[in-house]
Amino acid sequence: MFAIIQTGAKQYKVKEDDTLLIEKIDTEKGVSHRFDQVLLISDGDKIEIGRPYLKGAYVEADRQLLGPVEMVRVHNP
Repeated sequence: MFAIIQTGAKQYKVKEDDTLLIEKIDTEKGVSHRFDQVLLISDGDKIEIGRPYLKGAYVEADRQLLGPVEMVRVHNP
């Protein structure tokens, strides 16, 4: 299962346990962040495509800081 999310002007393909480098997130370190601009969810043969976003869909991630780089670890695409 994977999802395509949008944050800022960029889109990311994410799946569970992915680590992403994202420029700016308005969440404190270690606190969950919800990305609700989900463009697509694919689960095997089942694909859902938003117009432009899927209603009620979200991806949750934890914000982590590694030096000057912000990252998120994805929990549930």
